Amino acid sequence: MANLRLGGTPDLTKDYLPTPATDRRAAPGAFELDKTIEEESNDSNIEYEDPVNDTMSDNASEETRMRLEIARLQHEVERMRTGRATEVSVDENISADLADYLQRKGRTSGIMKILNEFRDQVRPIQKPVVLAGSANYPMWKEAILLAARQSETDDILDEKQISGPNGDASPDMQRFGKERNMWLYNYIWSAIAPQAKSHFTIPKEFELSVYALWSIEDNFAERPAVRRTRLYKEMTGLNAKSKGSDRGFIERLIAIRTHYIRLGYRVEDFMFFDCLLTGVSDGWASFIKNRMDQIEKDNTQPLEKDFIVLCRDILLRLPTVEEVPPDTDSNTQDDKNTKECSYCQ
Repeated sequence: MANLRLGGTPDLTKDYLPTPATDRRAAPGAFELDKTIEEESNDSNIEYEDPVNDTMSDNASEETRMRLEIARLQHEVERMRTGRATEVSVDENISADLADYLQRKGRTSGIMKILNEFRDQVRPIQKPVVLAGSANYPMWKEAILLAARQSETDDILDEKQISGPNGDASPDMQRFGKERNMWLYNYIWSAIAPQAKSHFTIPKEFELSVYALWSIEDNFAERPAVRRTRLYKEMTGLNAKSKGSDRGFIERLIAIRTHYIRLGYRVEDFMFFDCLLTGVSDGWASFIKNRMDQIEKDNTQPLEKDFIVLCRDILLRLPTVEEVPPDTDSNTQDDKNTKECSYCQ
């Protein structure tokens, strides 16, 4: 069998040996095919993932997966950095003395996040009624206690904290305690009328102390027996005429009943029922009597034992304040209808 590498004219009637494989070397400057082109071209159909949705096709290479994972993590880090603009960021290369100062002042990023959450918590709390004196002190006290429970600062009052957290507490805890104390102090102080502030003095060593301010109860709270007597006197002299309307009379009668309950005294509803029957206008007194007659015929529970239900029923039938027509003096109305004779002038 002939070999074509020896040269000469090939004889087509003979069988020739195949040319052996040789080590091809590219000449200097010649173009050489990159073997990785074909390998990389296999990745041309990769469906790259969305870093946020974390989706990736199955035919992605390991290197591509790592690149996309890094992109996803970078996106997550950026989102966390911009998530809360109010958070204080401290540089890693901050000096030791400045870091110590921020720690002592409670300005680290961790405590600032807690303080901002507390401020967001107390922002929607409504302002209480303004304390004017002993008359509205019980109502004012209930409003303050409600706000303290909503803001989770009631432990300051329950534990009688005069000077804030324990001295052994961490700087962050002391800073948080100071924030809670100042919020409740300002909340209470802003709900006291100027004339009421003149009736008490807070010792200098206890300035800005919530519990010291809360202790003004001794100046405004009546003894239960004294307040009970005053409420009874008001209840027996109360009627629709003195309050200006049936609605005002009934609402005040219900409030007096609530005050009795808060003081710890149990007053039978028939006493308030008698005050209601004798205090409303004649028309509503007839309405109550007709209701009593109907109940007696039906042999049901006496109306005296359903005082609150009866009051609510009447209030629903009464016009609101906006619907009440303005009260006009009859004499003034008569004067308007009377025309003076021109000859009498």
